[in-house]
Amino acid sequence: MTTTQKIREVLAACPEFSDAESTVIDALADHARWQKYHAGDVIWSQGEKVSSVYLPINGLVRIAFQGSEGDMLTTALIQGSHLLGEAELFAGISKRFNEACALSSLEVICIPAGEFKTAITNSAKLTSYWLRQSNLRFVMALKHAQLMSMRTAEDRLRWLIKLMLSFTPVEQNDTVILPFSQETIGNMASLSRQVTCKVVVEWRESGLVDTAYQRLIILNRKHFLD
Repeated sequence: MTTTQKIREVLAACPEFSDAESTVIDALADHARWQKYHAGDVIWSQGEKVSSVYLPINGLVRIAFQGSEGDMLTTALIQGSHLLGEAELFAGISKRFNEACALSSLEVICIPAGEFKTAITNSAKLTSYWLRQSNLRFVMALKHAQLMSMRTAEDRLRWLIKLMLSFTPVEQNDTVILPFSQETIGNMASLSRQVTCKVVVEWRESGLVDTAYQRLIILNRKHFLD
């Protein structure tokens, strides 16, 4: 079995990719690499450029960040095949805000950041997974201060939708369907349902969006991406 075939099998068995189309798995496997680390090796350092996402095959990984006094403060210990290092990519953050270190001998699949984001964007199933799981909520936590600094409800909602549009597939008619109710979107933006509905109604009357059950349909992507 070739390394690419091994990578493909591991990706297909990973919860984050279990629903992905076979063509997506193939594309990721073609660009990924299999890498080994020893106990104590740094997988990525705090402050370094985000260039890859990582899928550990075995072993133990420590996630930590440098405290105000210079000591490394552990925030998580990760064991098993769970994707690491993708949050900054979705949040549009170019540098790592923490450090990942191998605490044991470790084998890792490294996926280039650009290829990973392309795979998410081009796969409706993966997009749905990443939007619905905790990953987006974690991304929101990373950028919560930026969100809360926005004074108006419309600014907050536009910022949130712009974030979602960066990795949501475009339909054939150039629209984008966000699989969320207005209440859920409002909660993400720390807004009440009433305030959210008021903004959405104004957008709908202006031809920017449409609504359906548990859906917000973006009709004018340019308005939100500018």
